[in-house]
Amino acid sequence: MHVCGCEASVIVFLNPWGLSQLSIHAQFTAHTSPPGKTKQKRLRYCCAPQPSRGDQGLMSSPKQPPKLAMLLLLALLLLCNGVGNAHCSRIHENSADLHALLDFHRGITDDPKGALSNWNTTTHFCRWNGVTCTTTRPFRVSWLNLTCQNLQGHITPSLGNLTFLNLLELSYNRFIGTFPVLNNLQLQYLIMTNNSLTGINPNALSNCSNWGYLDFFSNLLVGPIPRN
Repeated sequence: MHVCGCEASVIVFLNPWGLSQLSIHAQFTAHTSPPGKTKQKRLRYCCAPQPSRGDQGLMSSPKQPPKLAMLLLLALLLLCNGVGNAHCSRIHENSADLHALLDFHRGITDDPKGALSNWNTTTHFCRWNGVTCTTTRPFRVSWLNLTCQNLQGHITPSLGNLTFLNLLELSYNRFIGTFPVLNNLQLQYLIMTNNSLTGINPNALSNCSNWGYLDFFSNLLVGPIPRN
């Protein structure tokens, strides 16, 4: 069983005056895999100096700087570095958390401080402003803290899909409307101080059984907070 690999090489010919010639070639090689082993594709970049080949007419005049050769070498070195340091920081391992946050973002109508400026799919959601995730895979949202950002909009029920959420801190903003149903959460801390909420859905907090702190002070609520 054979596995095809690709080997790209840069050959730099040197002479007493410096670089004189650079060539790039790629060759495909066959690597034999032991029986029972999984096929693996290997991409290897090699940058190795070679002896001068002046007898073949490849040496250029020392008066002509090899700009093209240097540019080609730089481009290949950058490519080598990019391949060697590839990572998956943009891969969102949990699409439920990702879509819950994006839906919450769509409910924001005014963000004067740019608090949500990096809430997009080019960055992993665990690196978004105000978001803290668990420390082990699969990474899940454990804290959402956007206090004092002067955000305006509605709190979307999609936050109920953040099933590992432990703290929700949205105080000192301008959230309006009714606080939605947040089912199946592990919430211990819910802080909504100083907003403009006008009500709480009667079933909003019914399935959150781990309460440690609950604060709706300074809103526009009328009547008691619903009990379970």
